[in-house]
Amino acid sequence: MVDRRGVIISVLTMFCLTATLFLTRLPASQSEVKNNMHVGALDTRKSTVLYATDAMWIEPNLSVNWVGLRFNVTVWLNITEDVGGCQVALLYNRTHLMCTRANYTSTGNYFEGHDLIMPKPVIDTSYLGNGSVLAYEDCWPPDFVVGPHSGTMIWAEFEVLTLGNSTLDLTTETSTLNNCVIAPDGIHLISFTPHDGYVMLSIDTLISWNPTCPRPYVPSNYTRVNEPTQVIMNISQTVYNLSSVLFHYRVDAGEWWNTTMTYNSTGQLWELTIPGQSNSTSTVEFFIEAYDNVGIAATSETFSYPIKHLPVGDLNGDFKVDGKDIATAALHYGEAIFP
Repeated sequence: MVDRRGVIISVLTMFCLTATLFLTRLPASQSEVKNNMHVGALDTRKSTVLYATDAMWIEPNLSVNWVGLRFNVTVWLNITEDVGGCQVALLYNRTHLMCTRANYTSTGNYFEGHDLIMPKPVIDTSYLGNGSVLAYEDCWPPDFVVGPHSGTMIWAEFEVLTLGNSTLDLTTETSTLNNCVIAPDGIHLISFTPHDGYVMLSIDTLISWNPTCPRPYVPSNYTRVNEPTQVIMNISQTVYNLSSVLFHYRVDAGEWWNTTMTYNSTGQLWELTIPGQSNSTSTVEFFIEAYDNVGIAATSETFSYPIKHLPVGDLNGDFKVDGKDIATAALHYGEAIFP
């Protein structure tokens, strides 16, 4: 039988001597992640969704819409068996994100109330284009956490650097980076199921569209027959490092038409006008793809708007035929356009 205290001291020595914070004595183990990121919370809180037992995950999911935002995630653990220690190895794409700080949770920690070995979490940016956060907690032998039990491990703060979707990875395993839950004997590992998380750039809330109301149409909130519709995406090219914004639209579930939006540097808006539609059209659908300068795309949901048909003789688009339409016709009586 291996003396767990001796193993722990050896592990602690490695934590102090290596920037990558690895435990070579521990074979790789699968882990579970749920990403549901919460902006601003540095500490623990009640898990909103408790994963099935024998799991590790992140809370909560996050959809961000600007570069420079800082947010925090918390790693949770839920194990049925008795636990002596745990290692957390969180990988992230350092092109999109920068980990600014990390630490153990102070309340609700999985090992709360136990004497612990807990070297300060190490943030590293040297692993194959990725960054990592590595942390380790272990009860001093012969102490251990009686299962089943759930709680938190660490929190980590990230800053959004560039546009794009990014995975918070607790499942990639190497000889030096892995997630492990260790039995009280200091030898055996407890298996658990992986669920990677992600950070998603959301552009949906930054998109609006409005009818252009060309003369003689009166102002309206509805797009009418033959009326162009202006679509605006309120994202700064400078802030998001966008290289292009593609626009896709179709009418009545037909083929998609593809074009590009134009950047208005004065208003820092991306703009495009969808042509007016004929009286036979019922619905227009569209979605947007925004690409940053390294080719990573964020895609909006698919939006739609109806085409409002007008009664015959309604010239000003107020959905009725009255004296105003007669006046409009009289004002332009005799005008002609020849081919």
